[in-house]
Amino acid sequence: MVLPQLAAAGAVAYGGVKAVEYLTTSEHDRALKTTYKHLESTVPDATLFVDHIDVDADGNPEGVLDSDRIPDLILHNQRSANLVVEVETGDSLRNAGDEARAQLQAFRSPGYRRVLVVPEDASELAKRAIHDWPIDDETTYVANPSTVSDAL
Repeated sequence: MVLPQLAAAGAVAYGGVKAVEYLTTSEHDRALKTTYKHLESTVPDATLFVDHIDVDADGNPEGVLDSDRIPDLILHNQRSANLVVEVETGDSLRNAGDEARAQLQAFRSPGYRRVLVVPEDASELAKRAIHDWPIDDETTYVANPSTVSDAL
């Protein structure tokens, strides 16, 4: 009788920890973590460099590109494309779109596809922004955390 009660208490505690983690993590970092997990499982032999979040990545993306800015995630993959990923939210696109545009512009690098990852509810806003921004070319993709591998 005690064992089921302990199991139930453990499940509630685990759910509580997950709820606290969700409430104390920014929308940006949740989207970045989901993006990382998706790429890690989709392209297991790739090298992943991640900023901002604590995951078991291959390192931080600082210095990987010849840029004074640091992308949220870089994927090196010998089987398909290399990606440089910038994660934004709907709010950041609405309130600091010029900064997002400048970052994507700075991340233009030979051998990389740029990907703007946004939560699903910001997809149309991101597509409009990419269309309206003068980013020099058509090599910037818009994806959600669970569709970012489509850019490969």
